[in-house]
Amino acid sequence: MSEVIQQLGSQIAYYRKKAGLTQSALAEKISVSTQAVSRWERGGAPDAAILPTLASALHVTIDQLYGIPSGQNTDIPQLLTEAFQGIPQDHLFEAAYHYAYAILKATLDSCEQPGEEFHRMLDTHENVDRRGAAMPPPYLVHVSSDLGIMSASFAKDLHYLLVMPEPEDGFASIMKSRAAYLQLFELLSRDHRLDMLLFLYGDSREGFTASKAARELGISEEQAEEILEELHDLNFLKIMRFSSADGELKVYQPSASYALIPFLYFGSELMVSQGASWLRYDTRERAFFPAPLGTNGVATQWGTKSQGNGGNTKPGLYGKL
Repeated sequence: MSEVIQQLGSQIAYYRKKAGLTQSALAEKISVSTQAVSRWERGGAPDAAILPTLASALHVTIDQLYGIPSGQNTDIPQLLTEAFQGIPQDHLFEAAYHYAYAILKATLDSCEQPGEEFHRMLDTHENVDRRGAAMPPPYLVHVSSDLGIMSASFAKDLHYLLVMPEPEDGFASIMKSRAAYLQLFELLSRDHRLDMLLFLYGDSREGFTASKAARELGISEEQAEEILEELHDLNFLKIMRFSSADGELKVYQPSASYALIPFLYFGSELMVSQGASWLRYDTRERAFFPAPLGTNGVATQWGTKSQGNGGNTKPGLYGKL
């Protein structure tokens, strides 16, 4: 058992007693079993997802739970580094989300106040089960101002947080041109293109041939190769070429970017009915896109690939980089 985890257990017991709570009373406040609290105090690590709730119930900070005295160190990045060193590997991503979510709430506290009701809703619905309710309560929060946008989901099965400060030249400057997006969406709307893209991110990340893709999708090898070349032109994948006794062998491999996952997710979020699913705080006064997409952008068209994508010069994503 690590020294940090032992320290965490001791701190939980100390602050519980200081708050005048029994183990069962604390367990009831944070919706866990008394056995769980007892286990933590004996040195068992609580799930990282519950640390913010636990700290709030004990009226302390997460840093204090880890034994970092208030005021000892004001270097926040260093404190985070030290805190994460004591978190089990399989809880790191959840812990990162919860710290990020705390930043969102702190940001709202520090700007024009959205009101107590908004904060109450955030606290009430945190970690809400959107699948178990006939009418899911709010689980998405969207914040926009002239400084940028923030977006988060606090559903039990979906945790994310996005922070995008407003670029100096506006959001249009970090986008491709309208024509480039139409080209992408037109491609994905055609038969088998999206299926092939999903196949890329399945069990084929180490590389595959057109014949394997054809078998998986139930199409001809010629169709598969045509689709793969199209996706290659938009830099969704790279091609490795090998010489063999039977001629050249092409092996396809997905690009290193995992942007496809948030791309598909946010596409689905666009189709979520605002209704009861969103909490929204909007103080933005200017338009998001006062200029055409790609204005003052760096790589607004599908241009020429760099050598970082296998050294070939087929048309691709990187444009004028």
